[in-house]
Amino acid sequence: MISQANANIDARLYRPPRIESYEVGSHTLYRVADLQPVEITNEQGRAIRSLEASIQPADYPAPEHNRQRLVVACGMGVDSIAMLVLMFLRGIVPDMITWADTGSEHEHTYRYLAVLQRWLRAVGFPPLCIVRRRCPDAGHRGLAEQLWKNEQIASPAYHVNHSCSVSWKLEPQRAYQRQLPWLWNVEATPLQALGFEADEEGTRSTGAVKEAIGMEAGESGRKSVRYAVDNSTDYEQWYPLIDWGMTRQDCVDAIEESPLPQPGKSACIFCPVAKQCELKAMADNEPEALGFALALEQRFLDGPNNLANKTAEEVAAIEAKAEQRRKERAAKKDAQRAAAGLPPIKRRPRKAKKLTSPKGNRMGKGTWADWIQDEDDGRSFVGLVADPNLPQLDLGEKTQKMLWAA
Repeated sequence: MISQANANIDARLYRPPRIESYEVGSHTLYRVADLQPVEITNEQGRAIRSLEASIQPADYPAPEHNRQRLVVACGMGVDSIAMLVLMFLRGIVPDMITWADTGSEHEHTYRYLAVLQRWLRAVGFPPLCIVRRRCPDAGHRGLAEQLWKNEQIASPAYHVNHSCSVSWKLEPQRAYQRQLPWLWNVEATPLQALGFEADEEGTRSTGAVKEAIGMEAGESGRKSVRYAVDNSTDYEQWYPLIDWGMTRQDCVDAIEESPLPQPGKSACIFCPVAKQCELKAMADNEPEALGFALALEQRFLDGPNNLANKTAEEVAAIEAKAEQRRKERAAKKDAQRAAAGLPPIKRRPRKAKKLTSPKGNRMGKGTWADWIQDEDDGRSFVGLVADPNLPQLDLGEKTQKMLWAA
């Protein structure tokens, strides 16, 4: 049964993506295949080749209403899938759904894509558009290959930010969305745009585009960590799971009651934020992925970017260069503010930062290689493991029941 809500959308846009394997350092990784370059022109008229997508912007179906647009930033994990299920049950239809492929995801996440596309079509939601950062000059086919070639580990290990998420997840989705004129050509009227009651909307600020982000109630602190780097005023960010008081277990239960299977944890296979139980699950279910993560960690520890391998004089020179770059960035920002008629930013005096390298991929506390050998630390992760039957799952009958129930 296919919902009539998307009867005018080309069924080919819901086609399951083909997944391809590629080799990095003799390890096999996965990514979405057949993504096409998206032509982007900057303000100077220069062509930018840094984006590819499963659907060209001109082909993504525009909504037939004039209300504020609702974009779903899908992460392909438990929170994002639960958010989509609950939106459907509440009668909230997004105008666009995007997911950014880092070329470094768990295999079960790639297997889930076909299942999700079928469900989206069945319930009348727009198709999932898969985007990915493109590196035509450096030749990186994913974040994993970028880190491997640069002999680095992901930025969270440094306890500074999630710049890897910004470069490979946030920015590609933003770049794609900027190519859609219909996303911005309406005046924002939040109380009318999404059919919410006034008490659900609260005192949110308005923006041309409302972006739904799947974080459950127990994660509200992550907003300041993961999205603080996004200072765009064009988006009104909305956290429906937090607003609806959904815990992680609530999200797992919501998916269980839907026709969809459990998606499992969605993250890069080498993410330093991972818990010990995730590593042990990878050892059981994805030994090749864990092998790459451990090899990447050791490559960094043995390589030139580990300050522990440098002399004191070399470290001092690197620190001086980093401090100079910081001052140049501050001066550039002040010049931009002056050009806009704004005063310079008041900054507290600060000492030059002493640089250190992580001791490993365990958020600077040590190595994954040691951690996975330790006794179980007792920390669990709800919804960690994906349904083992993802490729064979038949959504037909359960989807019909869900449509009728709604």
